[in-house]
Amino acid sequence: KEDTFDWYAQDKDGTVWYMGEDTKEFLGGNRVSTEGSWEAGKDGALPGIMMVKDPKPGEPFYQEYYAGHAEDMTEFIALNQSVTVPYGTFTGCIKTKEWSMLESGHENKWYCKGLGVVREESTAKEVLTLVSVTKP
Repeated sequence: KEDTFDWYAQDKDGTVWYMGEDTKEFLGGNRVSTEGSWEAGKDGALPGIMMVKDPKPGEPFYQEYYAGHAEDMTEFIALNQSVTVPYGTFTGCIKTKEWSMLESGHENKWYCKGLGVVREESTAKEVLTLVSVTKP
């Protein structure tokens, strides 16, 4: 189990920057790991990019970068994807491939406008889908 707080910022051009995360992984036996936590501007950590205004398939880029602790990469794989999850069917979604330079395997994720990630599939055969949305 894991619990995270993530920080994002959007610039005037529409790019959404990933500014850091406070993560706690619960290992059992009251053990908690905060490995992977980082904050842009501290100890050499740099902001990464979560989404650009006009995504196009192509070169991968850093989603987060804190050398030796958080080195996640993203590549846009396909645009205008349709995806069906328990919450509904969505069109115009973006499919990404995401991986860590520090671990093996990768995930494919589908981002849909107005919602964010609605589906994830990992090489470890894990599948996560959006089931519901609660609005304030």
